[in-house]
Amino acid sequence: MKKILQKFFRGYAVLEEVYSPINGKIQVLEDIFGKRRLVVGGLTQSGEAVEKVWRKTISNFQFPISNCLIMGLGAGSAAKVINKFFPEVKITGIEIDPEIIRLGKKYFGLAEIKNLEIKIADATLTINHKQSLLLRNQSLIINHHDLILVDLYLGNQVPASAETDKFLQTVKKILVPDGIVIFNRLYYSKKVTEVDNFEKKLRKIFPKIEAKKIETNKLFLCRTIKMK
Repeated sequence: MKKILQKFFRGYAVLEEVYSPINGKIQVLEDIFGKRRLVVGGLTQSGEAVEKVWRKTISNFQFPISNCLIMGLGAGSAAKVINKFFPEVKITGIEIDPEIIRLGKKYFGLAEIKNLEIKIADATLTINHKQSLLLRNQSLIINHHDLILVDLYLGNQVPASAETDKFLQTVKKILVPDGIVIFNRLYYSKKVTEVDNFEKKLRKIFPKIEAKKIETNKLFLCRTIKMK
């Protein structure tokens, strides 16, 4: 009854609210139409609005994709879109916060996404570690990906480790020559200058970049080679 009254007066009900030592306050909200969204640090990080951003970005891709790496899996919005348009693609999703994975499975169908392998880890440390092992010539198979999605936020902030030259260069190295890496950034008010500076850094590393403004997001589609 409480949730029904919340929907009537607020337009949404709080299905669950938790505090994470990694992300702070996390809420699962459900509106009067039964649509759910994951709110972290006051910002929607999973749900229909987030899926819409990814649909507009990747639905028209025409190049072959066999595997995809998602850094910042969240509750699975991007993985759902990949699975819908490219059902045979093998997806590896890395998420630092186990609480978000738990909520994703409980409220957003994360466990039902086909061909998805979930890893609870810090994505920046994970790929930097792989690269360091490769440089030391240790026997580790380094996966190279056709598509990489980088959607790394802690609350409403991008961790500094996800903007270093080392991280960006490592992402470039684990991308196949004709693949695409997409960086998703919030792009409004005080974040505009921050993202513009990030774009300048990307353009020093990737020879081909297409920027797309979708809703309050700006996405950078980066390639390691210039397409003819």
